[in-house]
Amino acid sequence: MLLLSPLFPILLFSTVLTALVSSTATDDPLGTPEGYLKYDIKKGASFNPEYESVGYWNGSVYGWTYDSDGRPSHEKLFLFEGFNIRSVRMSDDGGHYISLSREVSVYRDKLTGDVLVAWTNSYTGEQSEVFPVENDPVNALIYPEVGMYSYYDSHTNFALDVLLEYPNPLQPGEYPEYSSGENYIGGELFLHFTKTQNLFDEALTEVGYLGSWSRFGPFLPWFELGPKEGGCLYNAPFYKLDSVDSLPKGLYLWTVENFPDYLHPPRNYSSPNLTSWRVFKNRIDKRRAAGEEDIQVPEQPEKSEVKEPEIDPDVLNHLVDLGWMSSEFEGTSYYVFDGQTGYDLFWMSGELETKVMARDDETWEMEIKITGVFSTPWPDKEPVSGGEWYGPEGGIVQVPYINTSTQIQVSAEVCSTGHVTLDTSPYYLLNCELLLDTEVLFITLYVSPGNQVIGGVTNKRQFEQWLNVTTRGFLLDRWSFASF
Repeated sequence: MLLLSPLFPILLFSTVLTALVSSTATDDPLGTPEGYLKYDIKKGASFNPEYESVGYWNGSVYGWTYDSDGRPSHEKLFLFEGFNIRSVRMSDDGGHYISLSREVSVYRDKLTGDVLVAWTNSYTGEQSEVFPVENDPVNALIYPEVGMYSYYDSHTNFALDVLLEYPNPLQPGEYPEYSSGENYIGGELFLHFTKTQNLFDEALTEVGYLGSWSRFGPFLPWFELGPKEGGCLYNAPFYKLDSVDSLPKGLYLWTVENFPDYLHPPRNYSSPNLTSWRVFKNRIDKRRAAGEEDIQVPEQPEKSEVKEPEIDPDVLNHLVDLGWMSSEFEGTSYYVFDGQTGYDLFWMSGELETKVMARDDETWEMEIKITGVFSTPWPDKEPVSGGEWYGPEGGIVQVPYINTSTQIQVSAEVCSTGHVTLDTSPYYLLNCELLLDTEVLFITLYVSPGNQVIGGVTNKRQFEQWLNVTTRGFLLDRWSFASF
């Protein structure tokens, strides 16, 4: 989808996947390159080449920069909704899969939900032309590789973290207002939970997934901020739908009117893939060739009434009834220096305890306790808590154990709820996006009919003192969890 790479689990970056090698035990169905690829296709698409797989996302975009004291400052900019449509077939020689897809997304007013064609820029106060995501194609030739995955009680999680740094299509010399620098720098972080029993049921040609997605990157080029420090953070629950007919009516009708071709995947393989940056460049180049202005801000239709945020009390009260929920968690802590891509710092694992409590004012509180260890990065995962390891700047640091606790307020202002399905089974959905002083915390969780809780967390935070970091940047923790 995304702006840079498909929101779908299309494994485009074989070098990244090689670095995420998992167990190669022959009795592990995901432990061989062929086995992993087989079940990744079954989860993300289908063994049936005629099947058109639809993945839907609905979340938010946040902007971040530094205040006058050099402290990170964050704000919600708009809502973000879209889908990818995909088909996959085996190559003629049987050596790899051919993935054909395209994706589209809209930016929506954070108060009214209206699709934005113009936006009052939070950083300049000027009107900005809004460019929707219209990436076509988003194709891939997928060869056998083992990726990162976890087995939980009744679910299997596929994880893919793609950290990016490559020449910016919008070079600063030619596009100074739109370019963040010579290199594009960002990352896409994916989690996809499947039902383990269905995943390995050989009678099934495809299975669904429930996912969590986060992304970090520079400000969008149509913000016209040039190399301004900071960037955008994205968060969304995402999951597989039965077909385009299951899309929300508003998004479906918008697509029919504006991008009807996106209701089906491409028929043939082509390259290169398009991203939001390349689409924007192509549009600007075309306008310049025609002697037109680069940016052409349309008139935004009259705004709808502000929609009061809503949250389903049944979802929260169900979580209240569950009391303390114990989960195992695991994932990666990355360090990101300003102007550079992210790098693995630690593998994190341990126990997560959560409890949701009702308050008298129709809001709830969630208490969160996390204990565990830091380890060397995946795939080695050798514990280093209580000992020494290398910090982000290369020096030796004393590594503590993980032991944190916090309370967050759960309300319609910062959280949303939903009812989704995984292979016909109903699940509750809770998604919370919290700005906590200098930190950002995204939590997406699903509750199964058997009351198993699964989900993902993204936490952007400042460097801790024990890391002895003087370079400006941040930590980005990304992990999955499942109750036991």
